[in-house]
Amino acid sequence: MDIMHRLAKQTAWLCLLLLLFTTAAVAVHHHAGGHDSPTCELCLVASSAPLAAPSPCLQQTFAAVTRVQSKPIEAARQRLICFALTVRPPPEDRLA
Repeated sequence: MDIMHRLAKQTAWLCLLLLLFTTAAVAVHHHAGGHDSPTCELCLVASSAPLAAPSPCLQQTFAAVTRVQSKPIEAARQRLICFALTVRPPPEDRLA
């Protein structure tokens, strides 16, 4: 096993263990009064909502930079390249 595979596997196990420990901590977390404590960091993080950042409204202008022209369609015979050097002849009809 190379070192990158082993490191990725160990990191995955660490993340899984952290997830299990934090889930268990939230599940068994309680206070004596049964209400959230204003000084408990876990209660503060659990009850806080993320603030939405305002999105900037930008004035968009579009300008043509280049112009694309298509090539004229060629005849099928001009596009077809025939391979004249064959590897072997076609198979003979052996049943006749």
